Amino acid sequence: MALLPDGKVAVADVGAKQLVVIDPTTGFRVVVAENLPIDAVFTHAPAPVYLPTGVVADETGAIYLSCDANNSVLKFTPQAP
Repeated sequence: MALLPDGKVAVADVGAKQLVVIDPTTGFRVVVAENLPIDAVFTHAPAPVYLPTGVVADETGAIYLSCDANNSVLKFTPQAP
C-alpha cells in the first residue's frame, strides 16, 4: 500500500492482478491497471504463498509497483484533470 499526495491509497490486488486506488473517505475504488505480472507463487510451502508486491508513491502522485513475476518495476503517472 502507498499513501498518495491527495490522501488516496494505492493498493496492489495480487489475486486480481490489478493496481487499485481507493478513496478512504468514500470507499470508491478506481482500477489503474489490470493484468499485471504480480502473481508469482512460492510453491515450496505446505500451501501456495503469493510473494509480496511493493507499492510506493512519490510527491507528484506517480505510483511505482514491483512486479514479482518478471522482476520489473512499473511506473504509473497521474492523469491530468
